[in-house]
This record gives sequence, structure tokens and C-alpha cells, in this order.
Amino acid sequence: MQFGGADSDIGRTVVPLPDGGLVAGGFFGSTITFGSTTLTSAGSDDAFITRLDASGDVVWAIGFGGTSSDLVADLAVDASGAITAVGFFGNSLTIGSTTLTSAGSRDGFVARFDANGNAQWALRFGGTAVDSALSVVPAANGDVIVGGFVDNAATFASSVSVPVGAGQGSRDLIVVRLTSAGGIVFLERLGGTGIDGFGGLDIGPSEEVFVGGNFASPTVAIGSSTLVNVGNIDLLLAKLGADGVPLWATSCGGAGADGLLDVTVDGAGGVYLFGEVEGAAVCGAGAVGTPQGGADLLVARVDGNGTVTWAQRHGGALDEAARQSARGPDGGLVLAGATDIAGSGTGDAFLVAVGPDGTLRWTGTMGGSGYDIAQGVAIDAEGYVFVTLRFEGGDLDPGTADLQVTTAGLSDVVVVTLTPDGSLAPIVRPRPPVAPAYTG
Repeated sequence: MQFGGADSDIGRTVVPLPDGGLVAGGFFGSTITFGSTTLTSAGSDDAFITRLDASGDVVWAIGFGGTSSDLVADLAVDASGAITAVGFFGNSLTIGSTTLTSAGSRDGFVARFDANGNAQWALRFGGTAVDSALSVVPAANGDVIVGGFVDNAATFASSVSVPVGAGQGSRDLIVVRLTSAGGIVFLERLGGTGIDGFGGLDIGPSEEVFVGGNFASPTVAIGSSTLVNVGNIDLLLAKLGADGVPLWATSCGGAGADGLLDVTVDGAGGVYLFGEVEGAAVCGAGAVGTPQGGADLLVARVDGNGTVTWAQRHGGALDEAARQSARGPDGGLVLAGATDIAGSGTGDAFLVAVGPDGTLRWTGTMGGSGYDIAQGVAIDAEGYVFVTLRFEGGDLDPGTADLQVTTAGLSDVVVVTLTPDGSLAPIVRPRPPVAPAYTG
């Protein structure tokens, strides 16, 4: 499925639905058409959410924004079909009847919509600098866990101060649990004295929360754990209890700029982390493979007590970095990202599938001469893989076949469905409703 206008339009996230359809989100410039609905931007870029049925037809599409650049970074869908969107905005943002005003150059937002795309509530967080909401996962009771980052002093929902602990105060990670009505259950800030970034989060079977990111601070204290930076930027992974209290934290890295980009729980109390490492790096008790050139993919499993059970790296001569990950019904994983994203503005979208033990299953690339990125990935209960891309045109088939796609503008929103073995799947495939999707 392809949607676009004359400018840059980018799909950031996708969530499969039990009826075989999907919900996708991202942002667009000027105008974009979904089926019979044309959305028009109120400013530089506006956010969008669209729902498609199992045949790939548009059920509905909504856009929202203000005079600055606004986007949806991630989506979560609960058992009732309600959708929670997170992202960031500048100046002001109107969602339904609610207008949010940024306290600085950029604030994060959280908004809830019903299954038909009607806005129910929206709130913001941030301070006088740059703040963002980047990830959201649903809890079993309808709550959501939201992750992102804040710079310096900040407020959540305009009235609750984001706590600043000892040794914190620059850019830090933020984790908040919200009820279905937008009430705060817990709010936790993680970081040190330097600039530390958010990578991803997921919720475990006992409602524990795994959150990952990177830190440039010399040290970061999380609960009783103190992480020490061994290079430029290192990865961090922390486990919070169901009440938001930090339980432990661990780190990986080397002399280069390394970063954690997503985490996915394994269903057995542990978690997989995905990131990129430059040069030699250590994760847990051992070195992480042999550098392949540039930045390589890092895939590691950490058990429920914070011990790294294995770590692997995958890559080639170019830079590779995963943007998002998902776990399938058999425990296998799919990573979505791009090659050479630190290069000259050209690169291909890639997918890497590995087994629960990290064994490589299949790989695929999509793209042409431009800059193509696989931004979001999810897997449904039958193992079908859904990918949303920033696509500038070229071969959309990740396998050996050739499927040339031309974009309507600078880049288009493209959503691709793949079979469990990585082949292009038909848009329409007869099947009964399935259990909620596996996402990560």
C-alpha cells in the first residue's frame, strides 16, 4: 500500500489488528491522500493516523498539527480497539477539541483515539528546550507505558513536575504509565549529568518495564546500579518494576558512539536489545563479534536479572542501524532499519530476521538510488510481518524479484506485508480473526 503527495511523507509505525487490518502513523507535508480522504497540512509537517482493512482499503484517515513540524512516532492499540499515539510538536498542536501549546522549541504529546479515529483526550510534556515522546506500549488493563526524553526542567500534562534526581538535569530518559483516561500512575526519569537519549521500551509478563537508550554522561545511577561510560556514547538497559521503581540496569559499548534503538521482551522474563556499535565493543562479560565496518547491528538477550546471555553483531562495509523490532509467535525476531544512514543521504531499507537464539534466518533490502528507511515493523499472531517505510522509489521486493515503485513526491508512505519467510505477501489473504499482534 502506497500513499503520498508532492512533498516528503513518512510512515513511522504500524500495528496489525486482530481482523487482519492495520493502523499506521507518521507525518506528511502539504497534502496526502488515503483512499477518498485528502489531508492538508496546517504547517510545515502534520501528523497522520490511518486504519486499513484486511484488503488494504482505507477505513479512515485523520491528520492533526499546527504551524510547525508535528509527527506521530509510535502507536499502541488496546483490546477495545482504542489507539494511543505519541510523538512531538512545535508551537501548538490541535487534536480534536484540545489545543496543546509547547513550552519550548519542541514538546512531546500523548493522545488517545477510539477505534473510529475520534479524539478522546490529548496531553503534552516538556520544558523550554527539546522534548519528545517516542514509544508507547499497551498494558493488559488498558493503561499505556510511554517513553521519550526531556531536556532540563519539564512538566507533564502542564502541571506535574518531572522529577530531577541527584546527578540528573540535562537530557534524560522519561518513562510514564498512564491510565486509559490519561491519569499518571508513575513517572520515572533516568539519566546522568550529560546528554542521554531514549531508545525503546516494552512491558513484560508481570507488568515490569524494560527501557533502553544511550548515555554520554560519565556515569548514570539507576536504582542501585551505577553505569560507567567506557567510550563516547554507550548503550543502557534498565528494568523497572510494575510500580515504576528501578530494579537494575546494565550497559554495553566501546570507544565509539554506540546506541540502543529498541527493546523487545522475550516472553520468558528476559528482553532483547537492538542497537548499533562502532568498532570493538563489550556487552556483558564478552566482546561483541568482529567489527564489519562502520556501525554494525547489535542484537543481544538479557535475562530477567540483568545478565547478558548472548550478544551478536551483524553488518557489512556500510553503516547499519535498526529503527524498530518485533517478536513473532515462535519467538523469532525481525529488525527493521537502514544501511548507511550516516552516509551521503543515500541508503536502503533493510530487514533482518533472527531466531530466539540470535541465529540468522533471512535478510532483505528495499530501495533505489535515494534514501529509503524501514521505520516500523510488527508481526501478527500468524507470523506475517508488517513494515512501514520512508520510500523514495526503487525495488520494493526484499527478495530476489523486482517490484519497481515510483513515488508521488520526494518520499511516500509505503506499508508492506511479508510472509513469515520474508517474501511479499498478497494484500488479501483469507484468514479468520486472530489474537492481538506481537509487537515490540
